[in-house]
Amino acid sequence: MDSGIPEEKIPQYFSIYGLRKYDRLGDQVVTEIIYVHSKIMIVDDRVSVIGSANINDRSMLGDRDSEMCLIIEDTQMEPGTMNGEEFEVGKFSHSLRCHLFREHLTLLDDEEYSASDIKVEDPVLPSFFTKLQKIASANTKIYEEVFGGKVEQKNDIHTLDDLKKWQKVLGLIETDRAAAEKKLKDIVGSFVAYPALFLKGNLKISLFDKFFHLTVGITNPDNTFA
Repeated sequence: MDSGIPEEKIPQYFSIYGLRKYDRLGDQVVTEIIYVHSKIMIVDDRVSVIGSANINDRSMLGDRDSEMCLIIEDTQMEPGTMNGEEFEVGKFSHSLRCHLFREHLTLLDDEEYSASDIKVEDPVLPSFFTKLQKIASANTKIYEEVFGGKVEQKNDIHTLDDLKKWQKVLGLIETDRAAAEKKLKDIVGSFVAYPALFLKGNLKISLFDKFFHLTVGITNPDNTFA
């Protein structure tokens, strides 16, 4: 990404998160990323795009992939805030976004705010953004310490050789079960940092690098695709 912004400062402006959980399978403690196939985009707590369509032209133009997607524009507004300033939010979109954040921060069912001490109503406040990053980072570190190389994707794994070495690392769950169980209790919700730099050293071809662009000619002599 040639944005002109130093790589280490990008998270101050843009961040991606994953979801991860752990559970017990018999006498084993296991972990896995939560894979969500449905797509939701909530804009300004006023408009929601919900469906199976990927957020790209191929899926959303309506004449390519067989997908279904709804655009829901709120007509019932209510007082809210964005970055600490008064802002009218849509009743549905705002409540949906807040519900999703609470779900992934284990704050549903009117629970007391947990150790995260984070309020989800205003997602633009720097305090919210900072706390969410802190929670995701702490969760990620715990998973890596507890499960070791079983959590394969890490930001500091840049090559396949790095990955092979990391996969051999044992986590606390295999070397000190009591310590592992104690650390797992400190996990807040399911947010984890997305490993955007994982295997970056092996990603030689970039769609944005003109050097790798190819021109492909297509012939259709028998009008097959007409």
